[in-house]
Amino acid sequence: MKRRTLLRSIAAIPSLAAGQTLPQRETTAARDKGLPAGPTLIPPGVNETPTIPVIPADETSDSRIRTFDGQQLAALARLGEVLVPAWDGKPGAAEAGAAEFLDFLVGSSPANRIELYKSGLDELNRRAQQQFGKPFAAISQADADSLLAPLREKWSYGRAAKNDFEAFLLAAKGDLLRATVNSRPYINAVSQERRPRNASNFFWYPIS
Repeated sequence: MKRRTLLRSIAAIPSLAAGQTLPQRETTAARDKGLPAGPTLIPPGVNETPTIPVIPADETSDSRIRTFDGQQLAALARLGEVLVPAWDGKPGAAEAGAAEFLDFLVGSSPANRIELYKSGLDELNRRAQQQFGKPFAAISQADADSLLAPLREKWSYGRAAKNDFEAFLLAAKGDLLRATVNSRPYINAVSQERRPRNASNFFWYPIS
């Protein structure tokens, strides 16, 4: 190799590191003399993975009803407000979005569970309309308490199996409570008070 060619190759190294290519004539001259032309350089950033901001689905789109109709979902949301209200600085069913979660969960349940909920919510609206002239979602706390009297009766094994409406109320009460205490808002509120032994990052989360 001639000294001039060697010095020219050394001088080109900083340009290669900066992502620049040699002039075409020098690349051709190196190839004519049997010298390697060097690797093909790719401009900086071509192989870099772009950073795309990720936004939770519930912040970019409205929740859609999956299982219940509008009146049924409104009745379930009101039922959650009555049975699982916010307390001691912790969110209740309304703040946790428990009704919307159950709309998804029940829709993925067996057919008899779906029917239990739909018929129970329809019956709840029917009784509210019959007694107070309003759907269940629009009645007061006192009126709602009167319709939910079966939940205050003494429990006995198999009692709810004889009454579909009572079976619905018992099922909905348990589901609304579990959905609330396993929601992200509730877990976040609890984690501010104490650090549980077990991980506190396990909660249900709605996806569209």
